[in-house]
Amino acid sequence: MSTIYEGTSIRFYTSQPFTSISGTVIDPDVVTFSYKVQGLTEVTYTYTNGTGDPTGTIVRDATGTYHADIDSTNQPGNWVWRW
Repeated sequence: MSTIYEGTSIRFYTSQPFTSISGTVIDPDVVTFSYKVQGLTEVTYTYTNGTGDPTGTIVRDATGTYHADIDSTNQPGNWVWRW
């Protein structure tokens, strides 16, 4: 569990790189990041291999690894997220 203060930027990393069935690190065709804050609507971002994320929220760091920076302003409460 982490404590995040409202009004800060939160960086969410993929905890493990994306891999193929054989275990090779790969960039998938599509990467999604979703988060929901208690009492608010879920937000989803999509990164498409070759074109990226039109909002610039999801960033490819290296093959198979990504991060998303989210501003916590006006979003107090419990957070749930997933890649």
